Amino acid sequence: MNDLGELAAKIIENEFPEDTERFPLSYISGWLETHIGDLNILLNEEFEVDEAGNFLPPLCPEEEVIFIELYVVSYYEKKSRDVLRGITESCSSSGAGVDWVLLKEGDTTIQRQNKNSVARTLNAFKLDSQTRLNELVAKYNIYKSSPIQVYGSD
Repeated sequence: MNDLGELAAKIIENEFPEDTERFPLSYISGWLETHIGDLNILLNEEFEVDEAGNFLPPLCPEEEVIFIELYVVSYYEKKSRDVLRGITESCSSSGAGVDWVLLKEGDTTIQRQNKNSVARTLNAFKLDSQTRLNELVAKYNIYKSSPIQVYGSD
């Protein structure tokens, strides 16, 4: 398996282990190949993907973790948009407004998950992942940078 496939498999196994049927390797590896430029911008590097699907130069473990977190941020952002799109489409098509959340009659209570709260939760997950990504990138850039000034006698 090439580098893209191996990294996509790591994402599925480590980040979404219960959803292995929902995430085909081809979708995630395609996303990784398409967004290699985003990784280059974040890390000030010049990674490429060759015809065989391998990274040139190969990614070190720190760079892989950052690329995985970049995918996770994108995943939560997309899911949040999908939920919000569902809210706006259901409101405009039915004309009924926002879905019911809680029904009570006597001793019986039925509560339904509100799409707004789902979108807020997904957005919070995205913000947490974005914060982690920013921290990883900052640490990576500090680790990779060379000193500007060397103290000593010349």
